[in-house]
Amino acid sequence: MHELSFAQEIVSLVAQEARDLGVSRVVSVTVTVGRLMAVETDNLWFGLDVLKSQFGETSQTVFLVVEQSVRLHCSHCGQTTDMQNWTFACETCGSHQVEVVAGDILEVTDMEVADETEGTLETMETEGKNDDEGECRKECYGSKR
Repeated sequence: MHELSFAQEIVSLVAQEARDLGVSRVVSVTVTVGRLMAVETDNLWFGLDVLKSQFGETSQTVFLVVEQSVRLHCSHCGQTTDMQNWTFACETCGSHQVEVVAGDILEVTDMEVADETEGTLETMETEGKNDDEGECRKECYGSKR
């Protein structure tokens, strides 16, 4: 059950991000899981819910796990379609000259935090970026409301 190790890493990263932002509590987190990741979303959610109590910042966090369908772009006909079966063929023309454009991710896509000292609520949307060495890192973009 690799979902538990993913859950541990996600909870740790979310708690660290909250500390880095200087906030006391994470209200909610959305985790997007592509179908190609072979992750049982129910098991991941269970692991997140159990492990969140390890950190004060995440002890009351509501985790939402969203499954992302596999989308393929066909270089033969130019169409982008959802993959309906596991053949990796274009749903429009049947060509196997396809590229996966969605459904191969596992990432925190949204994080809502509360700064109880200021009484504010902030939503952070994360966007994966690659640094010069090709390592993935996250940048957060926030808006106070």
